[in-house]
Amino acid sequence: MTWQDVENYRDIRAAQELQERFQNNVTSGLTAHFQELAAALPADHVLRITVTDLDLAGRVEPIFTDSFIPVRVMNRIDYPMITLSFEYLDASGTVLKSGAETVKDMGLLETRKAMMASGRDDLYHEKRLLDKWFQANFSS
Repeated sequence: MTWQDVENYRDIRAAQELQERFQNNVTSGLTAHFQELAAALPADHVLRITVTDLDLAGRVEPIFTDSFIPVRVMNRIDYPMITLSFEYLDASGTVLKSGAETVKDMGLLETRKAMMASGRDDLYHEKRLLDKWFQANFSS
């Protein structure tokens, strides 16, 4: 798993924590999710993924209370988007599938269930997007 030029991603902006810590939490959280998904593949196969851009669900906006506090606001027009390339190899190193694409789901934030569930996981929408991508590319 490679995260390429993270500091240049479209939106990996921290709201109320240090930017470096936020970036590390996002990349490690999504890396762990990729690893969970890849665990469903045959044990002797290899899936290499390089993420080249990320736009998290929602956007960071200042909210005024006693002062301006940045918060990530979720709405239907700020859907998650991930640009990645991948190689899927069998045990002998033969490339079974490869590609590069921008994965997005503009309807991901539309259900009330999704909005409610997202409160338990900061990367809920991005993980659901990756679940759909993985299912489309690697389910038999």
